[in-house]
Amino acid sequence: MLTVDLDKAIELIDMAIAERGEDYVYPKKNACTNVRYERHYDYETHGYVYTMKEADCGVGLGLALGGIDLDLLLAKNESSATETAVYLFEKGVATFTAEAVDFLAYFQLNQDKQRPWGEAKEKALKGLVYHGLSRGYASYGDRPSEHEDAFN
Repeated sequence: MLTVDLDKAIELIDMAIAERGEDYVYPKKNACTNVRYERHYDYETHGYVYTMKEADCGVGLGLALGGIDLDLLLAKNESSATETAVYLFEKGVATFTAEAVDFLAYFQLNQDKQRPWGEAKEKALKGLVYHGLSRGYASYGDRPSEHEDAFN
């Protein structure tokens, strides 16, 4: 089972960034696909046959690099990071702290605004501070001016 606290979530995103680069820009605007695939319908088996599956968005890639099976990620394709985390928890393959889910969700939000992954990670970290959710850096509801751009 994959246990994802904030440090692990950051590590997963760092692994995704290491694979694609800090300047990588996810090409799909306002949509995150955990797994990119090609498939065709097999009329003999009456089901889809996948000819290619690979982790796609930053969250999906990070989770796959952390050991989550692509078929599980494919089941929640085009879902939010939060929905994916809940699904993986319900399937008994991963647990997530609230901070980890928030970080992954903020990363996904910034990635989907077509920011380079390095910048998306930094904005996700600022988002945690901005909302006072991470390690006591700010009390909940504080709006430190240096973090006001976390979601813009």
